[in-house]
Amino acid sequence: MVLGGIVNWEIAGAVGELIAAIAVVTSLVYLGRQFRLASTQAVQDTYQQTVNTFSASKENADLVYRGSFELASLDPGEQFHYMMLLSNLYNTAALCWEQHQKGVISDEALRRLLVPSYHYYSSEGGQAFWKGKLSGIPIRDVFPDGFVDHIETESLKFLPERAT
Repeated sequence: MVLGGIVNWEIAGAVGELIAAIAVVTSLVYLGRQFRLASTQAVQDTYQQTVNTFSASKENADLVYRGSFELASLDPGEQFHYMMLLSNLYNTAALCWEQHQKGVISDEALRRLLVPSYHYYSSEGGQAFWKGKLSGIPIRDVFPDGFVDHIETESLKFLPERAT
């Protein structure tokens, strides 16, 4: 700053520090927003890949359908394959739920991401998987209680006519 032809370095320094502080805060806010968007997108992509596995081939789609609605028609190997597909789905769903708990995913995004989980929970095969009839290990013993409670509660709201 120039006052009567003389530069006041103290004022210039203070203005420079203020501008630098504003720039740092703005950069941190921007980076935080970008991190949140990238985290949300990564979780959504992971979940979509998991769900896509169900329809990756006619064989997988048929297995998932029969496992969900005609469980008795599956041989032991098919039951194991079906159980592994559901395990993958629910492991990814639990990841989504944990990210929601951390504030990374909104309520609306969580519900949208977990719709397939609600659907399979409400099926005959989904219930057999959930209660441990396929693996001998009930889901309640594997996943966090809050996640299990969420799936059980929201599935009833989402598909009340099919849930058991």
